[in-house]
Amino acid sequence: MTMAQYSLWVLEYSYVPNFPLSTILYGAHNQGFRKLPYCYVLIKGRGGPPWWMSATTTRNTARPSRTGSGPELAAARDGAA
Repeated sequence: MTMAQYSLWVLEYSYVPNFPLSTILYGAHNQGFRKLPYCYVLIKGRGGPPWWMSATTTRNTARPSRTGSGPELAAARDGAA
């Protein structure tokens, strides 16, 4: 078995001591309360992008906006290939 190439660090900075369970789990109406933590999670690796992120997602590329005014959509709208 090999060791992981990353580590997870969790910092709990606050919590709600009596949070209704029915707001966390569907169908758990009137099932009591539980502690609800507020946390930051840090994934530490050996540098570079994570293994699950492709090279295309780490590059700063121009992408069309959601409103349809990006350069790729304008070119397609004007008939350019």
